[in-house]
Amino acid sequence: MLASGSRGNCTYVGDGRRGVLVDCGLATGQVLSRLGGASGSGDTRIDAVLLTHEHSDHVGAARILDDRLFRRQGERVPFHLTRGCAAGLHPRCVPQNRVRVVGGTPFGSARSTWSPGASPTTRESPSPTPWSSAAPGWA
Repeated sequence: MLASGSRGNCTYVGDGRRGVLVDCGLATGQVLSRLGGASGSGDTRIDAVLLTHEHSDHVGAARILDDRLFRRQGERVPFHLTRGCAAGLHPRCVPQNRVRVVGGTPFGSARSTWSPGASPTTRESPSPTPWSSAAPGWA
């Protein structure tokens, strides 16, 4: 866990060579610095980012992290999120490569790139959550 709390949430799941971030509510420099410290290497690869909901302490660095990872890794990392989470993102937090997560569907099996305004092709059924998110994704 890189950070947990009202000032930012971010968890890395991986082996130091490949991995996924769950949320990115810290400043991009902090995310990358803490990743380097956690793995002992400054070149920890992030293969995807999963955004749980649209609160700034979970998504605050999404756009800037997206740009930094593109420069660092040479490709756009997919940011996985529900339609509701995407709709609730502040414009300064919107990453370029958004992949829609559909509730009740195994992760990665029925995903599609998605952009705001696009009509959904599958039905979303996120689980209720105890926090006050406008568009919760899962419990």
